[in-house]
Amino acid sequence: MYKKITLLLFLFLMMNGICAQKKLNTTLVEQQTRAYAGAGDWDGITELGKEALRKGIDFYYLRYRMGVAWYMKKNYHQAAHNLRKAWEQNPGDGLLQEYLYFSLVFSGREMEARYFASGISIHEKNRMGIPDGKLTEKVHVLVDVGSSDDQKGIKNFFPEPTAPDGSRFISRSHRVFQVGLLHPLSQSLSVYHAYTHAQKDHFVYSLSDGNEVIDPNTRSLINQYYLSGIWRLARDFRLVTALHYIHLTLPGQAQVLPGRPGVPLATTPATTWGELVGSLALYRDMRYLTVGLSGNFSNLNDGRQRQGDLLLAFYPLGNLSLYTASTFSLQHETAGNGNQTERLVFFQRIGGRLASWLWVEGFLSLGEMNNFVRYDGALVYNAMDMIRQQAGAKTTLTFSPHLAVYVNYTTISHQSQYRPVSSGGQPTKPLNFLSQTITGGIIWSL
Repeated sequence: MYKKITLLLFLFLMMNGICAQKKLNTTLVEQQTRAYAGAGDWDGITELGKEALRKGIDFYYLRYRMGVAWYMKKNYHQAAHNLRKAWEQNPGDGLLQEYLYFSLVFSGREMEARYFASGISIHEKNRMGIPDGKLTEKVHVLVDVGSSDDQKGIKNFFPEPTAPDGSRFISRSHRVFQVGLLHPLSQSLSVYHAYTHAQKDHFVYSLSDGNEVIDPNTRSLINQYYLSGIWRLARDFRLVTALHYIHLTLPGQAQVLPGRPGVPLATTPATTWGELVGSLALYRDMRYLTVGLSGNFSNLNDGRQRQGDLLLAFYPLGNLSLYTASTFSLQHETAGNGNQTERLVFFQRIGGRLASWLWVEGFLSLGEMNNFVRYDGALVYNAMDMIRQQAGAKTTLTFSPHLAVYVNYTTISHQSQYRPVSSGGQPTKPLNFLSQTITGGIIWSL
């Protein structure tokens, strides 16, 4: 008897729940979400809102309240999605505009935010503290210092006077200074450009017509200029076009003359040349996800390179407090001597915010990077020795909304090879060694 009563009670409650669900309508959703908003029950709004949308119930105040609720829960991707739906029905609501604008900003989608702000009145912009008419939006200053465990590679090196003509480079250290500026030229176009000066020290061995050149302290000078345009093509679509010019100077090198030991050394003249990288990329921002496709073309180190990249960035919390970005790159290179090589490289980043003022990021790359480019052509790996793997961490300290300082440590696995200049000659006798790099930078938002 007791089991029958329990079963009847269970069936009664289940049927009552089904009836209650059937009674869910626009009026009830309006009343309940308004009550939840008054009580600050943001979870109640989002859960009821999702259920209402599944049942086809959708109206202005539901999207408005859901957007505000997601905003208060710091899920800015969901907030922007729902606030846009509400804004399309009532674009004149000033408070709605404010929530939507900052949802886009806190999602990291600053170009969408600026485009949206172009439709906001000057009075509302002043009230919301939105900057207007700036010639320069950000200033980026970078200092990079690195050194390698080059003694291991140099110790294992030995001259090969019987080898075909060619050369070997072993990186020893580098120093880099860069300054970059971001200019918002219009609601749909930003321009970023940067000047970089670098000094790199190498151990160099080369052989030509039986004459050997051994210089343990060759210093190359590199001056670079990078220019990119970031275009808003449509809602959540960005096109990036970029050119990167690199001017290199390699000083004269001591040359061992044939003959008896102790004869004076000759010095080869300094050489200069230019290299160019072009990049074209398309990005699509979605809720929790950004997808990017890019193509890069370059003529680094007397070769020709074509490289395609696929980027998948994921924001599981709907904000920048936790993110992961995976990049898959395929490069095809035709070297100066006609050799052709294909390389697959994988790069992974994961980071997040540990405190309101502290951000951390870890990263790892797998695959051979030689004459390789990243970040829409902004970063170029054109050293003569190959990078096989790198790993590191980045820490960013935010002192104010306008000033951030970061420090980046990277350990890199290199491989130096003897590279014949003759057609068909393959690199031989690899030497492996490690290097460490510390990068410091300042980002100043005006």
